[in-house]
Amino acid sequence: MRLTLIIAALFSCLITAFIGCGPQQATQPTNTTPNTTEEKHVHAHDDELFWQSQNDEHEGFVLQLGHHGTNVFAAHPVEPAVSIEKDGKPVGDAKVFVAMLDSESGEVVGEEASLTYEPKTEEEPAHYAMAEFDVPKDIKSIDIRYRVEFSGDVAEFTKTITVPVDSH
Repeated sequence: MRLTLIIAALFSCLITAFIGCGPQQATQPTNTTPNTTEEKHVHAHDDELFWQSQNDEHEGFVLQLGHHGTNVFAAHPVEPAVSIEKDGKPVGDAKVFVAMLDSESGEVVGEEASLTYEPKTEEEPAHYAMAEFDVPKDIKSIDIRYRVEFSGDVAEFTKTITVPVDSH
């Protein structure tokens, strides 16, 4: 989906340049969620995969747990991500779920959601993602709870990772 948005944005830029509309037409960056109460804010590397926990081994599987974006920002969305490999090859038939909690209170601030498998591309390794959580405005850190159900007779994997939240 991100590739489609990028292609659409590039096409729009080419059309704009060709017809001469120039810079007076503002466009919304494709890597941010509009916020009607605050000025739009863009962070560098928002879409880069960042692994908070690497090489977690579970019954022959190796998992990377993290999110898109090198930092997590208050009042902005976060997109958790999970990479699963077995014998050095991507695993695409697991069921992967994530939830978000306030690290201090333990309160659930993002109900459990399922992630979608994304095959390897030139830009990214194969991984599960495509569920966003809105990080509350006044929060210092979040806990992302990862839960993976494997096919076959493999026990469920669950791990919670505390992620610091940048308040700008």
